[in-house]
Amino acid sequence: MVFNTKSAFDAWEKKGNDGWNWDTMLPYLRRFHTHHQPSNEFLEISSISHKDAAIDSADGPIQTSYSATTDVDKAWYEAWGSIMKNFKYEGDQLGGFAPPAAIDPRTRTRSYAATAYYSSSVSSRTNLRVITEALVEKIVLQKGSEVVATGVQFTSKSGQKFTIKAKKEVVLSAGVVQSPQLLEISGIGSEKLLHQHNIDVIIDNPNVGENLQDHVMIGMSFEAADGVKTAEAMLRDPKIFESLLAMYQKDRSGPLGQFFVDSAHIPIPELFGPKRNETLQALLKNASVESTRSTSDKIHEDTTMDLLSQPDGASAHYFMAKIQFNTAGSTKLGEIMSAKTPGNYFTPMFSLNFPFSRGSIHIASSSPTDKPLIDPKYFSHPMDLELAARHLQFISVIVQTPPLSKYFKEGGRRIPAHAFVGNKPPTLDEAKELIKQNAFTNYHPMGTCAMGKREEGGVVNERLIVHGTKNLRIVDSSIFPLLPRGNPITSNYAVAERAADLIKEDWNIGHVNVI
Repeated sequence: MVFNTKSAFDAWEKKGNDGWNWDTMLPYLRRFHTHHQPSNEFLEISSISHKDAAIDSADGPIQTSYSATTDVDKAWYEAWGSIMKNFKYEGDQLGGFAPPAAIDPRTRTRSYAATAYYSSSVSSRTNLRVITEALVEKIVLQKGSEVVATGVQFTSKSGQKFTIKAKKEVVLSAGVVQSPQLLEISGIGSEKLLHQHNIDVIIDNPNVGENLQDHVMIGMSFEAADGVKTAEAMLRDPKIFESLLAMYQKDRSGPLGQFFVDSAHIPIPELFGPKRNETLQALLKNASVESTRSTSDKIHEDTTMDLLSQPDGASAHYFMAKIQFNTAGSTKLGEIMSAKTPGNYFTPMFSLNFPFSRGSIHIASSSPTDKPLIDPKYFSHPMDLELAARHLQFISVIVQTPPLSKYFKEGGRRIPAHAFVGNKPPTLDEAKELIKQNAFTNYHPMGTCAMGKREEGGVVNERLIVHGTKNLRIVDSSIFPLLPRGNPITSNYAVAERAADLIKEDWNIGHVNVI
């Protein structure tokens, strides 16, 4: 779990969302979880890595903790200490980060919304009913002087159709893919698109389904030094996996009940020093961005440039997998991590924290059973490729920095085979081609019902109410105007916690306390 940063949340407010800033969100980042302090064996790692300001919390339902680490993990952070020292960086927002995971240390099981929030006391409430395996078909909207959400239509698992009426409001939490789909099917979206599918237009807002952002990952695998253990052994020998599974089933011991990812945040090397802004502007100019951009595109570009110019503006999140990745030609994560190439590998990789490129998700028809059309448009903004190519080149520095370097086999194999031969970094053009051939999603999509002013690309306002409606609210990652730095799950929980307070405030329910 990697938390957002001050400048990243402040950027939400800069995009026209009053009150959505770091100071406002920090209490919610702390509210959702209980953080368990690291064990003695982890202290050596934590002493040479940075800690997020939002980590300290002892009252939330989500349990976060640190897992066991290895000598390789320690070497990763020692190497990053040397790297940052070479850049003459002395702050605590860049360099190696040791993120906790959402694992309950008492049970060694994943802690997530269903287990943490849907407790026995919650499930027994008389005013709550959870219906599973149902298909929501549309939000019922009544058009008058203002649009009112009067209920929801759905089909149950048995095929029976229902219409549930709303007394106060409808809260849509169908996610980045299906929240825009349901809006469009219900009559909120681009007038042109809705007419194309014979849907009555209730609210014309072409921003619905736009602003899709995702963390794109790029990694290259390096053969491990002789005798160094990696995860390939577990995949290639069923007996090893069976023994590990037996350990976990018996008393939750062993690696299957743990999860730790070596992590670091950093801008491209060219952005260290006093000429950061000039370098950024020069890169943007060389990227030859099209002049025929919308107001929303220009605002997004300006906001992203401002983010990258900040002291904590890390353009990439680096991490390392202790297994090979075969990304070229693979379409599923299981294929990527199949260990089909002989040998044992480590895979240093990175994702762009704040991509300039944005895609879209729109309906393919008026039927809720038809999957929507997803176009991520990765690297459609040339600035992303410029930054990613430089970050890819920097991997050669990481793998050659002691003491991490000793875990990579000298003259070892690479995946793909033509990358980083002899630890020599690719040229900028070669790096761009490698990225085009090997990039894949980090499964962090968001933003398709963005919070913001309607004329600037927004779908919901700062209270998460859909523009043009009185009582239709969206609470999920589709409302994020910008991607968070690192994993967005923590921001998801924080937004949900704040949304609960907004609902209480709007309907004068209960007590709001975020201290």
